[in-house]
Amino acid sequence: MTESPLLSVNETILWLKVLITAATLVVLYVRHRSASAPDASARNHPAWTRWVVIAGVFLSFGAFHNLGEFRGGTFVHHGEMFHYYLGTKYFEELGYYELYNAVLVADAEEGNELARLPFYTDLRTYQNAPRSQALRDGERVRGLFSQARWREFKSDVAFFKEVTSTPEGTGAGFFLMDHGYNGSPVTTFVLGLITNAAAVTQLTLLASFDVLLVIAMALLVFRTFGLAMGALFSVYFCVNALNAYDYVSGSLLRYDWLLCIVAAVCGQARGRYALSGCLLALAAMLRVFPAVLFVGLGIVVIQRWRATRSVERSHVRFMIAAAVTGLALLVLPAVSLGSVVGPWKDFATNTALHSEGVYVNHLGFSGIALFEPSHLSLERFVEKYQTARTPDVVRHWQDVKEYELGKKKPLIYVVSGLVLLCLVAIVRKREESEGLLWPLLLIYTLTFPALYYYGFLCLFVLLFFRRERSEERFFPLAALMTLNLGVLVADSFALSPIVFYTWVNIGLFVCLSSILGFELRSIFVAKAPAAAGPTPEPARVAPRGSKGRKRRGKRRK
Repeated sequence: MTESPLLSVNETILWLKVLITAATLVVLYVRHRSASAPDASARNHPAWTRWVVIAGVFLSFGAFHNLGEFRGGTFVHHGEMFHYYLGTKYFEELGYYELYNAVLVADAEEGNELARLPFYTDLRTYQNAPRSQALRDGERVRGLFSQARWREFKSDVAFFKEVTSTPEGTGAGFFLMDHGYNGSPVTTFVLGLITNAAAVTQLTLLASFDVLLVIAMALLVFRTFGLAMGALFSVYFCVNALNAYDYVSGSLLRYDWLLCIVAAVCGQARGRYALSGCLLALAAMLRVFPAVLFVGLGIVVIQRWRATRSVERSHVRFMIAAAVTGLALLVLPAVSLGSVVGPWKDFATNTALHSEGVYVNHLGFSGIALFEPSHLSLERFVEKYQTARTPDVVRHWQDVKEYELGKKKPLIYVVSGLVLLCLVAIVRKREESEGLLWPLLLIYTLTFPALYYYGFLCLFVLLFFRRERSEERFFPLAALMTLNLGVLVADSFALSPIVFYTWVNIGLFVCLSSILGFELRSIFVAKAPAAAGPTPEPARVAPRGSKGRKRRGKRRK
């Protein structure tokens, strides 16, 4: 058994992912050396190759799901379900701020198993608060519910306490030290329909939806781009160390946004721009940060406008579909929440609070800006941030770094601006299809998301593997695979989380910077290789003299 930050089940899964990643890297290198072209059909491969590839995909899918040895002996991620089931089913009563207060009040009336909880997170401030604070406000919290809904809520809370019970009786209590439910109003509306229709005892069924989403993503890529890209996409998604099963799988529709982006890319590749715009707008309304992907097509549209003073019909369809979808989804939550502006205003306030925080397992350029040498040693980290005023070392570190993050915002915006300028240069030189995905780099620089959102790295397969030049396919994807190997091997050392995630963020920074630098070099520095064989003789053009006129005259006769 291992206590590694990523894989809590066993080391077999870790080393299996290492083996699959290394094998994939070798295959990429062999394809690069042989200059194999990206294919569009499984018929281009012999039968034994197809069977080997399919077997590799199934093995990777099994590794992603820990070969059936699930966390805590159950497929359901109860921590995630606790927030996404209760948070959406009772959002009308609880909003973004009252979930933990209501759970503690309900517990006090039903079993009182959480009586020894040392503290919980006040969702309005993200600060630690004593249990007594919630209980003093019990009458107001109960007043948020009707009598029938309060009884149902207490029953659902009792279910989670039962399925997460420990000998100490504080299993569900650790959920209250997290950061609550933070989904967008669109996510809340969609999941609210599901959770209000499905009993809490049906969590296994609800958790299976994400398995279907992952399968749907893979099938879309196979169908659109062929065997090789479909296999590479599927394998990398499943072995990506930053997309480990233990974080969000077994929850409720946590990959819906990623499926929408994959489907948008596939739609664009098939010329279905309206569908692509609709799906990309849906992804943005579900998780907000995918909205940066509109930047790429915006660059393309502006470039074409400057060149031709017109906008292509395909781009018009994309923009109209995205705008109509976004407007419809903007007002959709009002159906159940009774207000158009209110839910989005609360969401913006809650998102601002969440984005101001600094967390151990969040990755982004912000982490590079906040780096200091003490992050590379647990002993030095504890020595620096342990104080007599607070025994919570991590909380003190968060307070210090959150203040520092506010001061580093100008640097982060400057770096993001430089990256944007690079993206403008790249998108102007590359195929239009690449414009949709290059802005993924802005997610790294502008935001500071939890590591599992870096599941979007699989989208780089769709960006690079379609290229004609083998080196332009190989280097970026090899960089991603090398990063994955490094993260998995580092995970085997069971480092403390602060040290581990610091190294991961450094590796991610080096990887993405290398990809960006390689791309700029390919466009502006590297020269295309000379074609093999003799230089073809230039075509002869008929002179404008009398002989040319006579020949044309004869042909007319």
